[in-house]
Amino acid sequence: MPLVAEAKRASGAPLEDPAREARVLDDAVAAARAAAAARRVPPLPDETVRAVFRIQIEAGKAVQAATLAGPPAPGPPLDLARDLRPALTRLGERIAALLVELPPERDPAALRRAADDALDAPSVPPSLARALAEALTGPLR
Repeated sequence: MPLVAEAKRASGAPLEDPAREARVLDDAVAAARAAAAARRVPPLPDETVRAVFRIQIEAGKAVQAATLAGPPAPGPPLDLARDLRPALTRLGERIAALLVELPPERDPAALRRAADDALDAPSVPPSLARALAEALTGPLR
């Protein structure tokens, strides 16, 4: 996300883009549905997919805000539209596919620990790690 922040800094793009965030959530739901169809399993509830991705968006914005609060990184930034968004789209598709692969029975305590570890960054509030764990322990089918 620091790379996204630097691209936004260079282009003058705002930190928040509600229309883009809505597209990301819609794309995540579509990717999860496609992954479920490919595995021949029932689709995940749309709201579960949206919750997981919404938290990721919020965590990304927290990291971007922290990056933008500091000095610019040296060197030219990557292009947001050409380089970063396509990579983020591929990553989102992979995350959606992995959500579909989660077993129906999950250990909430283990998920909380994993979310805490995965989002252990000074610029990501612990509340987002807890929210991610909660979203992942929600209904999947």
